[in-house]
Amino acid sequence: MTDEIRFEHVRFDHEMGRTAPVRLLVHRTRKLAVIATSFIAYRSGFSFLLYTVQRNPPAYDPASRKLEPSVDYKTIAFVDASGRTLPLEPDFSGHSSRGWMECRYFVLELPSPGPITVSLDWPTRRSLRVSALLEASPILDAARKAEALW
Repeated sequence: MTDEIRFEHVRFDHEMGRTAPVRLLVHRTRKLAVIATSFIAYRSGFSFLLYTVQRNPPAYDPASRKLEPSVDYKTIAFVDASGRTLPLEPDFSGHSSRGWMECRYFVLELPSPGPITVSLDWPTRRSLRVSALLEASPILDAARKAEALW
């Protein structure tokens, strides 16, 4: 197995996903928040935006990339109620500016019913490890309403 990205999420381009009423505060400190939002469910998976924002970002320095509170997609995990780690891949079309970053991620399988553990292992942030729970039912309900385009 290699670390090569195969872009399996292109299959979602062939259907009209449905918005799932889900928002999750993954982590918050006095200086930083990590939020998973804008969930769209498809018949075989879902996408979401991971948004990070700094409360008082440092002054802009073009030579430094430390201003972008970025998250490496390999450090995010979704584990469903059955204990299965759901495969995830990034869209690579994220946006960032001084003190914030957002990127769309695709979870390539639907979860089992029950709670999903969303974990973030963030080595560039002093080895921060956090997790939060997300209920699968709104995602599964929205996925049942997704439609094939052709």
